[in-house]
Amino acid sequence: PDALLLSVSRAQESARQMTRAFRLNLLAMSLLALAVGGFLIYNALLFSVVSRRELFARLRCLGATRAQILLLVLGEALVLGALGTAGGLALGVVLGRGILAQVTQTLGDLYFGTQVRHVPARASSLGVGALLGLGTTLAAALAPALEAASTRPREALLRSELESRWRRRLPALVAGGAALCAAAGAALWIFERSLVVSLAAVFAGVLGFALWVPPLTALAARLCERPLGAIFGPVGRLAARGIEASLSRTGVALAALAVAVSAVVGIGVMVHSFQLSLESWLDRTLYADLLVAAARPEAGEARAGFDPDWAERIAELPGVASVSTQSFGAVESPLGLLRVAALDLPQRHFPRRLQLLQGDPEQAWPAFRERGAVILSETLAYRHALAVGDSLTLHTVRGPREFPIAGIARDYATELGAVHLHRVAYERHWSPARAFSVWLERAPGTSAEALRERVEAALPPDTPAFVTSNEQLKRSALEVFGRTFAVTRGLRGIAVAVAFAGVLSAMLALALERERELAVLRAIGLLPGQLRGLIHLQTGTMGAIAGALSLPLGVGLALALIHVVNRRSFGWTLETHLSLGELAPAPVLALGAALLAGLYPAHKLGRAEPLNALREE
Repeated sequence: PDALLLSVSRAQESARQMTRAFRLNLLAMSLLALAVGGFLIYNALLFSVVSRRELFARLRCLGATRAQILLLVLGEALVLGALGTAGGLALGVVLGRGILAQVTQTLGDLYFGTQVRHVPARASSLGVGALLGLGTTLAAALAPALEAASTRPREALLRSELESRWRRRLPALVAGGAALCAAAGAALWIFERSLVVSLAAVFAGVLGFALWVPPLTALAARLCERPLGAIFGPVGRLAARGIEASLSRTGVALAALAVAVSAVVGIGVMVHSFQLSLESWLDRTLYADLLVAAARPEAGEARAGFDPDWAERIAELPGVASVSTQSFGAVESPLGLLRVAALDLPQRHFPRRLQLLQGDPEQAWPAFRERGAVILSETLAYRHALAVGDSLTLHTVRGPREFPIAGIARDYATELGAVHLHRVAYERHWSPARAFSVWLERAPGTSAEALRERVEAALPPDTPAFVTSNEQLKRSALEVFGRTFAVTRGLRGIAVAVAFAGVLSAMLALALERERELAVLRAIGLLPGQLRGLIHLQTGTMGAIAGALSLPLGVGLALALIHVVNRRSFGWTLETHLSLGELAPAPVLALGAALLAGLYPAHKLGRAEPLNALREE
């Protein structure tokens, strides 16, 4: 009558749930890099269309229909997208194998030990990658293709017509961005717990802000015209006016750069806030001087932990002020298999060991110590919508029993959460608990090293264990934290590299489109050095604008990652920490990327002969 029948699929689902949030967050970062790549594709195809406007006009005059022009551009995009996707799939397999050790290390740190020696190129993964690549290409190519097909032949011969269209669309971009941001906010408010909706809403908010970048770029260029003119003279005014005059090119390039740099800011602030929150939690939780932990048992070994009376004997050693023990057990419940931590600790350490987010420590302690109440970790309470005053059903050796919930505690140890129960209550409902961890607080006048030697000498000979200090434990935890976010930082770097390529593409396009205009400036007296200075000043101004726009988007992205995505992914709350060290690199990164992207166009145009650019057929 006390037996439980459990399906194998239920145990498999528990394992899948452990890594689901991990996979979803990596997927979100990958999609962010793909979105920045979409800007690059759009920029490149728009350049292709704009550079052949006269050709399309002649084709239209010779009888080509709009549908044929549309299919021509989309067909070219599909061919280029297929080539790029094929290269991306091959590179993806190589990158996957390259970061295999990092990912398995993260899984071992957070969930369970695993060894993977081979990364198969699964047809399903390759198929999804191919669909993403081709789909993003066609979606990004649709607007340039419609632009090529809808332009009248006479208008296609005029570059100014395209820019006039862009300026007429600025109010629509502002309204579209506002609509996307409002829809993102409404989705987050209506769907309070859906992680997929949260990621989609954050994605929509980023795209909404990206639609605001071209109008803000035009406004910033106008504001920069007077100060640049005062400092650099006519060259400064020409640089500012050139940004606004080529908004169809500069607006999209700056949107890609601003989004990529905002990802650097957002992820940097999130990781920094997570690290400081973790350090604060560790500083309070690791109140003892020494930790004696039983090593993990080998496969097939039944014994693990210390005998219950060993902790009582270790408390009698000279120099030991207090002893706390912790045991772990897996207990079935209607919510699934739960991790139960049996604690035995002095009352004065209760508020530090279990930092309550809900509940009063003065009331929770007697309920926890004397009435068998449980303290839930924040992640477990959030995942199952439990609060102080509710009850939790656990299957004991005498059948199911309800345990009152006395508090909700902050806990970054595991995203699955744990049920904290006093050791006396645990042994009342289950078997005697073997201590897996023993926390020792040294008495005044006793050194930590001397206490360590006494404890190591008193360790049971048949129990594998290790003794460490709280500083060593904290250092190990932070090392695990750093390895966990290594892959995220790599994806962030990919997004920035793609954005840099987008800015380089935009500057090359501007150089081609403005070759005749710049040749006229050379013909009326502009020197080659002044021309190169004009391009450098223009790219630097573009980088400064992108850096300034990336800061509010990056902070907003960080707040969404901290308070929405992390909360709904793992169930824990983090403290927001905005530091100059995380915000300052954004303008520098944007400015540096833009200046580097302008080096080659400036060199090429500085050596060009004005006469060749002024010739007409």
